[in-house]
Formats: sequence, C-alpha cells, structure tokens
Amino acid sequence: MPSQNLRQPLVEIFDPIVFGELPSGDTVNSDAVDSDTVDSDTVDGDTADGDAAAALLSPKQEVLLATHSLPGWLFLSLDDGVQRATVLRTFGEDLATAVRELAQQTHGLRRSGAVYRGYKLDWGIRFFPRLNEDLDGSATMERSLFALGLAEDHPSATFTLLPEEIVAHTLIDSKRRLRLGHLRKMSHWTAEQRLALKGMLRRPRLDLFRLDLRSVYSDGKQSWPLYRGNRRYSWGGIEKGPSADLLLTAAREGADYLVRSLDAEGRFAYSYLPKTDVSKRSYNILRHAGTTYSLLEMHQVVADGGYLEAAERALSYLRRHIQECAIDPQLACVVEDGEVKLGGNGLALLAFEKHIELTGQTTDLPLVQRLGAYLLAEQDASTRQFLVHKRLHPSGRATPFVSQYYPGEALLALVRHPEADRRWIEAALRGARWLISVRDRGLEIGQLAHDHWLLYALNEIHQQRPEPLLVEHAAKITQAIVSGQNRRPHYADWHGSFYVPPRSTPTATRAEGLGAAYPLLLRGGRVEEAEAALEAMRYAVQFQLRTRFDEVSSLYLPTRPRVRGGFRRSLDNYEIRIDYVQHNISALLALRRLSLGQTASGTAKSP
Repeated sequence: MPSQNLRQPLVEIFDPIVFGELPSGDTVNSDAVDSDTVDSDTVDGDTADGDAAAALLSPKQEVLLATHSLPGWLFLSLDDGVQRATVLRTFGEDLATAVRELAQQTHGLRRSGAVYRGYKLDWGIRFFPRLNEDLDGSATMERSLFALGLAEDHPSATFTLLPEEIVAHTLIDSKRRLRLGHLRKMSHWTAEQRLALKGMLRRPRLDLFRLDLRSVYSDGKQSWPLYRGNRRYSWGGIEKGPSADLLLTAAREGADYLVRSLDAEGRFAYSYLPKTDVSKRSYNILRHAGTTYSLLEMHQVVADGGYLEAAERALSYLRRHIQECAIDPQLACVVEDGEVKLGGNGLALLAFEKHIELTGQTTDLPLVQRLGAYLLAEQDASTRQFLVHKRLHPSGRATPFVSQYYPGEALLALVRHPEADRRWIEAALRGARWLISVRDRGLEIGQLAHDHWLLYALNEIHQQRPEPLLVEHAAKITQAIVSGQNRRPHYADWHGSFYVPPRSTPTATRAEGLGAAYPLLLRGGRVEEAEAALEAMRYAVQFQLRTRFDEVSSLYLPTRPRVRGGFRRSLDNYEIRIDYVQHNISALLALRRLSLGQTASGTAKSP
C-alpha cells in the first residue's frame, strides 16, 4: 500500500487516542510528563492501560499495519493550542507496535490533565543510515524536509528531530551548516539523555541518519495532509483557487498580527524573530506607511475588527515623521534618518487618502495636498518624469539613488486624489507615459520590472483616462510576471512562487500586481491575458498561504499566540516583517474581491 494511503487509517486510529474517552487506569505522576518532548521510556502506563493500548486496533487495522513494509517510526506532536507541541517519539519493530507505544504515552499525558485541540502525526517511509557528518561540517540534506537522527549504538527515536524542530532550533542553518551544539539548548532532555548527548557531541564525527516522513494534522473533526509542516493548499491543477472564506480568514489573521504588533504610540514591531522571541530595533517609515494602508484595506472589508483604530494610531506615528520640505517649506515630506524618499511620500499619501475615503473625515486634506505637492515638485514640468527619488534632509541635496518602484507608488497616490483633482490625474497620466515610452522603451519582456505599484497605477489611471498604451504596457508586465513564476519547481510546495529559493513577499507583490492587471486587461479586451493573470495570481496565493503561521506551522515555536497570522520570509526562514504581512494581506484581499466579483471600493461588512 502506498504510504500516503496510510493517512486516513492512522487518523482513524489516533483520533480516539487523543480525543476519545480514556481507558481505566491509575493516574500518572504529572512530573513525569512536564516537558515538550517525551520518549517511549518516560511515560509508562499501568497494566490496564497497556491492555487498552493492545486492544485499541481493530482486526482490520491490525492486518493493514502488519502487512505494511514501512519501518515503525512514529512521531506524535500534541497541540494544546498555546504552547510548543509536546512531541512523542517511538521506533517499534513494526507500525502496530509503535502505535501501541504512542497510545500508552498519550493516555498517560491526558490522565495528568493535558487537553489537546489537535495533533500532528509523522510516520517514516524511508530510512537513510550512516550519513557520518563532520560535527562542524555542512549537511547534505534539505533541513526543512527530512528528520535527522543521531545514532548512539543504533538508531534511536530519542535523538531523532523532526524537520520543523531542526528549523525552529537552527540545528542546520540557512547555509546548511550543522549546528548540532544547539541540541544542548533544547529543554526537554532528561538527565540521562543529556549525558548521552554530551558524549556524542564530543566526537569529531557523528553517525547521523536521515528519515523521510509523511505527515498529517487532525483536530478531531477534519484532517489535512502536510508537506514541510504546512498545509498544502494544492499546487497546480486547481481552477478556482482558495475559497473567499479562507482568503478572508488568512487576511484577517494577518491584520490581527499587525494590531498585536502595534504599540501605544502607533509604532509596529518592525521585524520579529519567532525562534528567539526578539524584535529587531531597525525601522522603516516607508513600510510603516504601507502597512498602515493594509490595515485600512482590512477595515474596508471588516468594519468591526479594530483595524481602523489601529490604523489611526499608526497614522499618528506617521505624522510625527512629516516635516516641511527643504526645497519648499510649503510642501510636506516624510523624513526618516535624514532622508526623504519619493516612495515614502507616496505611501504616506496613499494611507491618508484611504483614511479620508473610508471615514469621510477631511481633517488631513491639507496635509494630503502638501504631501502630493511634493510629488508634483519632483516631476519634470514637461515630461513628468520623477527627477529625484531621494533627498537628504535638512540640506535638500538630491542623491543619485533610483528606485524601480517609487514612481509607481507616487503615480498611484496622485491618481487617488480625494477630490479627483484633474491636475494630479493629468500628472499621473503623463508620468505613466514617460515610464512606458522612455524608461521601459525597447526592453524585452524578461527585462521589465515586476512592478506591482505601477500595475495598480495603470489600472486606476486607465479608469480616468482609457488610453490603449496603458493596457499594452500592463499586458507586457503581466507576461513578464507569469513567465517568471515557478510552475515546475524542484519541490512541490514551491509551485506558484518566484525566485529560487522562493520568498513570500516577492510572490505576494506579484499577486497584487496581477490582481490590478486583471480588470485593466479585461477593459482593454485582452481576455486571454487577463485569464492568464488570474490563474497565476491564484497559484501565487496558494504559495503565500503556505508561508503563514497558522495552528499547524507554528507548532514547534515557543511564542505561538504571538506569531499566529504572521507571514514569514520563506518556507524555512521564520522572520516576520511588517511589509511581509502587509503585501500578503493586500494580495489575499485582492483575490477575494475578484472571486466575489467586487471592485477595490467594496463596502465594509461585519463577518
């Protein structure tokens, strides 16, 4: 029987073990189970429990497991919904024996008072012995896909780590260097195990083994197959993509993460490292503005989620970074670390414009006018090219720095003037013409920037000034994005992503761009290209969902409630930064709007 066909039979066996009625037996001492990992020697059931474990398999299940040729490696990660998972490990002579051992351990934990809301089960399908690695050398395996074991005299479940544990404890780092010394920092070892581990780590070379696994998560009501510790969300071959409900749930949990990351002064925890529970001190006010905008987008969909109040706090913090511009005190500039960035003014303007749109409050309209006037001042009077992308403050000196993305951010902010100022719209149109006809002229499809901000701007400028040139350029950028998407990747869960190895945010920004290109291409009669954009967007969002921290992917982290809803840098890099979350929220909401046939100005509603 193929190993994947074991998923449902194993779930049917383990659901009653984790959630069902306990068999009779004496209470187990809670001190014996006060750890996040338990091996088969730690929790002993009494005779009654042992008899119950022996009887838990039906004759049909006995036959199924007995006829299976897989080794008896089983790992049960018990989920209480808050703490790092409690991991039970066993290696039996066959699967049936391993199941009984885990049943005994689980019953013992539950008698001590533990209550679980779900579990993850991993079973070994292939064993690769004697990797024989240098202690300070490089690993030859993909760290987030395989279990890694240390062999003492023989392979043991005790010193076998799941791939998620390897990443969470950085036992192999991002450059595939072994960091097995980090094993000492894991808190669950018994005194005897620590002594054995200390002896093994003194050796210049270690007998390591690799274990290939299959995984499933169950909450007692439904179960999901996992890959790399994440729900699969399919990869290719799906027409409709994620449901509108799932998109809203993921976007809302992402916004909830941002709200939790906002302090009383309106400043976000910019970059958070879940493995060490550390927030970096660095900051970026441009990304602060973009993140604030995404909270306002979320409020537009869910009016009672607290997102408006959080966004208004963030806007207050943003105001404190706005000063008179050095080139003209009548203008307003976003200043950070002695610099004024065209994109910073553009994203701040977008956030204030969105707030005016959603609330009808015009208090910030004078500030909006001054922020936008700076964007106009940086344009050439005849061509509307943005001549300066970054200035020093307070000197006002222009720097040679050029960003691919700042012009698109600025154009979008101009075309969204709260009172539809014709001068701003004309400046946006002419600025777009310059980018298309001068900056991007003669570039091959593969040379075009995957510029989501420009696609946003082209779509909205076209609604005001429907020029074919805008549609044509959007089609070219769309083609560049679609052709760069991972459709036949080395690893199945890379499908729909961008770059090798792929990252969450570049995928999300391209999904945003495709979401803006889709209605523009339809209006321009480019139906086939519009459908290609929508298909690529669905694939991209499926990948994005694999990079979010949910109840499954956060199982092995010490700060699970804090990370819930956050989007990490990549599948095996756990850093959460506010712009990662921002762009994922915007992409998810964009696909949801398209799925529901809505426009970007949909009305807020309570779920």
